[in-house]
Amino acid sequence: MRSHLRRFRSTYSVAAVALATAGMVAAGTTPAAATTYLYNVTGSTAPGGAFTGSSPHPVFKNAGYADVLSCATASFSGSMPNVTNSAGAIGTFSGYTFSQCTLPSGASATVTATVHPATLTVTGGETVSGTLPVGTLSLTVNASSCSYTLTQASPLSWQVNRGSAFQSLVTFTPENVKGSCGLIAPIVFAHGGTIQPNVTSHPA
Repeated sequence: MRSHLRRFRSTYSVAAVALATAGMVAAGTTPAAATTYLYNVTGSTAPGGAFTGSSPHPVFKNAGYADVLSCATASFSGSMPNVTNSAGAIGTFSGYTFSQCTLPSGASATVTATVHPATLTVTGGETVSGTLPVGTLSLTVNASSCSYTLTQASPLSWQVNRGSAFQSLVTFTPENVKGSCGLIAPIVFAHGGTIQPNVTSHPA
């Protein structure tokens, strides 16, 4: 789980460098021309390019890096039809499901995701990565002693590594909290898995 967080911290470091570069341009410093990349999706065989990815133990941690929720598995889904030389859009994110979830107390919890489908548009250049807007994903957690809603507080960052390893990271704000939940905002959710299509980038 910590390896997922380390990888995503690296992604955020890259984003910080991009913002710094944008500041240099605004100040009149002109960087070297950036290389334009195109993207291919290959190996998709499901109707409409449907894909599902899953992996064990998605990470739910609070501001103190303490676990606030544990699930045996999480699965994400969407569509990625085969495409050649896309300028950025490679598919759609449309679903999340969670199974065998528990609170830190050991109490069983049901986690229900609400997803507003969003386009997976690559904005990372050579790195196949992007973000989905706030409002794409929210989660409802219900247990006998505690219930709450996790509302998306940041864009959902996603990345495809080695062609088919899919990762996501987002922060949530707890709302409508009932019972003794022990939540400290923000709640960080990190998750990864493998998808069937192979996504690659190449210079235009």
